[in-house]
Amino acid sequence: MIKDGILLVDKPKNITSNNVLQIIKKKLAFKKAGLVGVLDPLASGMLPIVFGEATKFSKFLDEARKQYIVNIRIGVRSNTGDNEGTIQSDKRKVPHLSKDKIIKILDSFLGEYFHKPPMHSSIKIKGRRLYELARKGIEVDRPTKKVKIHKLDLINFVDKSMNVRVVCSKGTYIRTLVEDIGEKLEIYTLTNELRRELVGNYSEKDMIPLDKVTSMQASLKSCFSIDSLVSHIPSISISRDEENLIKNGSKINCSGKVDNMEIIIKNDLNEIVGIGLVVNGILSPKRLLRNDQ
Repeated sequence: MIKDGILLVDKPKNITSNNVLQIIKKKLAFKKAGLVGVLDPLASGMLPIVFGEATKFSKFLDEARKQYIVNIRIGVRSNTGDNEGTIQSDKRKVPHLSKDKIIKILDSFLGEYFHKPPMHSSIKIKGRRLYELARKGIEVDRPTKKVKIHKLDLINFVDKSMNVRVVCSKGTYIRTLVEDIGEKLEIYTLTNELRRELVGNYSEKDMIPLDKVTSMQASLKSCFSIDSLVSHIPSISISRDEENLIKNGSKINCSGKVDNMEIIIKNDLNEIVGIGLVVNGILSPKRLLRNDQ
């Protein structure tokens, strides 16, 4: 049975990501578990939950690409950027939006993209969550963030609605992206529906619906190991003696293998020992698995 790994929950709409986490922890008796990439209540789809020692490796998944399908309403906006806020109709006439025009505008967002986090988001400014301030009608200046849009494909466009597939980097706020698309289209837009399809190398077929998480024995069959979580990260194999040194906090020489980067440390049995940092040919332990692994 996997005791340290990742569970990919298909989060339904109208529930917070934290509530999903608490349900999973209770049903599966996880002592230590955490979320990787929060989804808004409006959103559905892939919500990775790492548990046990896998929590030490969550950043490698958090930094991975995400893929979404977003349904965009045209001609309206809201104070939250989605259909859960106060809706305001655009008094301007809806411009003629041909498929070619939409695709051209979507393509203009590809590559590096700078945007501000929405006020209704969970990041902190001076120790306060933005959504807490937004609920009180307070708006504060937010620093611009640089993210990357890898793909922005139009799936369909009907009347005042379009579906778009987004592949993006960590930190991309889809609601803000949708509003920025509307700005270039010269019409209000908001996020009507949002579904996360992929995170990193995991796909939709890897997810388990929340209502199917019924017991530890059944659900853990759907879990993935730490190895799958870090399969895309460079690794280095060390000897038994070197493993003992690393576990005691010592540094070892690994000159000529990898340099100036974080790596996965594996022992001579190809088992993961932990995360290390190589600088100038010297490997230092950063986060190690418990000795009972």
